Amino acid sequence: MNGLGVKEFERGKLEEELGRVIKKPLIMVVAPSGYGKSTLVRQYFAKNDDLLNLWFPMQRDEVDGNWIWHRICNKIHEYNEPLYDRVAQLSLPQSAQEMSYMMRMLNTYVVREEYLIIDDYQECSSPWMHSLLENIAVSVPHLHIVLISRTYPELPYEELFLKGYCAIINQQNLTLDIAETREIFRLNGVELPDRELDELYEYTDGWISAVYLSLYEYKKRGSFGSFFGVNHLLKTAIFDKLSPLMQEFFMRVSLFDWFELDGARYVTQMDIAENSLFESMEQFGFLHYDTRSHSFQMHALLRTVAELELKKSDIDRQGLYSRAAQWCEKKGKFIEAVKYYKKSQNSRRIAQIYSGGHGKGLIEQAPELFEDVRDFIWEDIWNDNLMAWLKYVHFRIVKDGTVQAAPLYEELIRLVTKVSAGHQMRKSVQSSLF
Repeated sequence: MNGLGVKEFERGKLEEELGRVIKKPLIMVVAPSGYGKSTLVRQYFAKNDDLLNLWFPMQRDEVDGNWIWHRICNKIHEYNEPLYDRVAQLSLPQSAQEMSYMMRMLNTYVVREEYLIIDDYQECSSPWMHSLLENIAVSVPHLHIVLISRTYPELPYEELFLKGYCAIINQQNLTLDIAETREIFRLNGVELPDRELDELYEYTDGWISAVYLSLYEYKKRGSFGSFFGVNHLLKTAIFDKLSPLMQEFFMRVSLFDWFELDGARYVTQMDIAENSLFESMEQFGFLHYDTRSHSFQMHALLRTVAELELKKSDIDRQGLYSRAAQWCEKKGKFIEAVKYYKKSQNSRRIAQIYSGGHGKGLIEQAPELFEDVRDFIWEDIWNDNLMAWLKYVHFRIVKDGTVQAAPLYEELIRLVTKVSAGHQMRKSVQSSLF
């Protein structure tokens, strides 16, 4: 976490620890927000740029294995086109035999050391994804997985650890000791008396984000002031120091994982200059810019504070989600559009998207998303968009067979019969009127 106008403490011991386990098939970096997990991994791979790495951030509430795999394949395309050509069209392996085939494909085309870095893995609740990573760790020696997560994932990591497939860097490793806390202040020209150092360490408890925020506040005020928790410190030391314009902007974009500037302007309806974002990033940090995608990500701590302030405001959250959905549609990102339309309660537009020309492909890419939204949509809306149901039933017949898909087929027939009866009734009424 840099950009606070302070010199950053390089965590040499941690980087050495990561270097000692970097050849392990599965490396887990697990700790709550603000312990420097992503920073540690980014810095290590920046210093070891000979290690080919693919950075893949999870989005909020990832439940659909098909959609996660689709996005991973798009990332693979940037680095390993032959592998992409072989695996992109594979359906998710459901059986041990299908999973084994996918592992053979990975072994055939991953012929040098490669690292798949998955950030925010706590957002993933797809059993299929857990199974995939376990199989890769055991079966694909050249592909290493680095999981960055706030919580321990639903993986048999203890068993993998005992068998030598897994290494874990956790909160205990990432917690600063009192000497490192002193060194961060000393590096920035502040020699803390022992009493103040002891007080600082007592309430930061080795949490690096709290230490940096305390340093920032100390350099501004000459003292620590009252400490009521890291979120309070983040608000007073960082958020309250932003201009009212930037405060409102960060509140509005706190609902989203990543944002591009043009999309953020459309969604927030605020004309924010690009240099304002980079100035905030250089002055305070807590904002990451990805040069490949030209998009920004708020640090989880800043996003938490900004979301808390958003809840206190009269800003229309539903309107933000609605405009985010519209922007995704403009960009052809229909899966994201469906998710945002659900959050904005626009069930009719969701049904229309699935009934349209892209519906078949969307169902194939993320069938679990359709299953998630189908009960959210009122029956009278489905009655006007039966093509969506027809596409979904066809997908399930092809994927699962006619016997398993029979209940869905019967539901479709019920809807069609009801709609047909409604049309007949309307015709009768019109005939009697005229």
